Amino acid sequence: MSALMLAAILCVWLGVFGPAFAFDLHRWQTLVGALITGAGVLVAAWNVTRQMRLTARSQEYARIERDLPGMQSAFYLVDQVARSVRTGDPVKVLAELEAVGIKNAGLDVTKDVEAALPNTPDQMRRNIIEQIAWLRLRANRKILGANRAKEKIGQDRRDTAGANELEKSEGQIEAARNQAMIADHEFKEVSDKFLKLPSEIEEEIRRQRKKFEALRADQEKNLGLDL
Repeated sequence: MSALMLAAILCVWLGVFGPAFAFDLHRWQTLVGALITGAGVLVAAWNVTRQMRLTARSQEYARIERDLPGMQSAFYLVDQVARSVRTGDPVKVLAELEAVGIKNAGLDVTKDVEAALPNTPDQMRRNIIEQIAWLRLRANRKILGANRAKEKIGQDRRDTAGANELEKSEGQIEAARNQAMIADHEFKEVSDKFLKLPSEIEEEIRRQRKKFEALRADQEKNLGLDL
């Protein structure tokens, strides 16, 4: 394009200044040749840059198209678990985790989450794995703490041999109550954090869809399909 413009300018110049300039044109041939070569290099560089930009946009378009279904699956899973979390009942939380496929009783739930969300983007899946692991841990501790407190409180103090044993029993009951309160607080803390996860994933899905639509419109424009 630039080379054609330069040729047109030269033609106009020749038309204005006549054969005299044309007769001396050989004096300028080195400069003219350099300008034409430079223009060609600029045009080639612009084409390469444009092609790289189009390739990058196409790859981003394909990535979002591939990731969106997995992100949607992640939203459905965490939203389902969040319903049980809202009840505040750790037993229901553990039951719901098992219902969605998180059956590993240990802290490492990586394999179960990967099996349940095979197409979810890695970063999002890692976040879900971490939060589910902590949720399961705190739910188990809350159940254990509550059971211990009930067990201590339910002991028959009349079986104690004397004042020292009674005092010891009361101290154990108080310690069990404190541990149960701590476990309850920790469970609530991770529950509150987990309850934010569905809206965070939903917001990311909206953001990626908006970007996807913009990239698709850009592709259609470049291909002349936006008529």
